[in-house]
Amino acid sequence: MDSSHTGAGFAPRPLLALVDRLGPCPHAHQWSRYLPAGVLKMKGATAAAMVSLASQKDADLLTRSRGRLSTGSTTCSSPVEHPLVEAWPAPSEHPIAGRVWALSQEQEGCRLVQDALDAAGSNEAREALACELHGHVPKAMRSPHANYVLQKCIATMEPDSFQFIVDELVSRRGLVVHCAKHRYGCRIIQQLLKHARPSQLDWLVDVLLEDLTSLACHVFGNYVVQVLLEFGTASQRGEAMRGIRLGMADLCQSISGGAVISAAVSHAAQEDKVFLTRAAVEDPEVLLSLAASKYGSSAVPLLLQALDDEARA
Repeated sequence: MDSSHTGAGFAPRPLLALVDRLGPCPHAHQWSRYLPAGVLKMKGATAAAMVSLASQKDADLLTRSRGRLSTGSTTCSSPVEHPLVEAWPAPSEHPIAGRVWALSQEQEGCRLVQDALDAAGSNEAREALACELHGHVPKAMRSPHANYVLQKCIATMEPDSFQFIVDELVSRRGLVVHCAKHRYGCRIIQQLLKHARPSQLDWLVDVLLEDLTSLACHVFGNYVVQVLLEFGTASQRGEAMRGIRLGMADLCQSISGGAVISAAVSHAAQEDKVFLTRAAVEDPEVLLSLAASKYGSSAVPLLLQALDDEARA
């Protein structure tokens, strides 16, 4: 067993107490059903070594567990937050192995998959679970449940390991923009922009920039543009700023577009703020529309301040 999981940050006393209370007849205790079958068979130092993998948080999760996981049949009867998921020695022996995609599509099952990804002891273990999602990305990103599993993959895995998500998105014409405008899919694009290496997203970002004005005015797509303005490379942010300047009139007429302009001002360099201001004041109606916008009004003082700073310089 990997001793690296143990340390001062772990406080397994509650779990140790539970194991100690099992005694000679562990199955007689009502709460023993929340423990994996392997724990019920262990005694003494072996049990203590197993339990020492769990943190105080895991111990709390164990006592609050709302379901039961059967390690023999690998079936889940209700949502489980499994604190000892690291105890299984190999990914192929993981309780959810072979059922990751099926569980990901369920409200309760997707939580179990997310917990397993969080608790996996290595990136290789996460890859073993995520490989069952290969070929399902377009459907998963539209699912109210599986989209959370994709987000968890992106947040917990190495960039190369979630490359399959990028590949499946860019493999179909129009899928990137469709995803960016989707209620759940937009979350996947945002997570990729935050966690992927820039070189992984060159083509994906180019597609977003080509449809920037449409995305910026969309009720869900605007969030993707805002994240791009914050986490994109300098050249990507520069291209986005140019697109916003060109579409300023349309953006100012849109509630979502006003939010994008506010984000652009917040993350723009001084020079870009000046360019945005000039684009806004070229037509008085544009600036008035922005000032009256629910989310864009906060950008007006910043734009005017940038213009004033330039005049003083």
